[in-house]
Amino acid sequence: MPCSRVKHYSQDLLGKNPSEVYLTSVMPCVKKRGESDHAAFAHEGVRDVDNVITTKDLGDLLHLHEINPGELEPKPYDSPFQVEETPPDGLGSGAGQLFGATGE
Repeated sequence: MPCSRVKHYSQDLLGKNPSEVYLTSVMPCVKKRGESDHAAFAHEGVRDVDNVITTKDLGDLLHLHEINPGELEPKPYDSPFQVEETPPDGLGSGAGQLFGATGE
């Protein structure tokens, strides 16, 4: 695949070229920041992930803006890969569970 899945399908899904999509990833590990800068994760001048924040960073941002996640109204998962004919089911791909179990 020439770039990240979201960027790869961005033309069809969003009407945007991969270079026009800015992708921020929330990851549990600070090492992912450096990995996102590695040349192996860029294709034809387009980075797979443009920015990485950690789950702690996200928590700090929520705290800074006085947002309590426990008080937020639940919303269904926003999946860019679900087609319009299929109502959002609130389910992800499960890839996050695999990532968390790889030991990487």
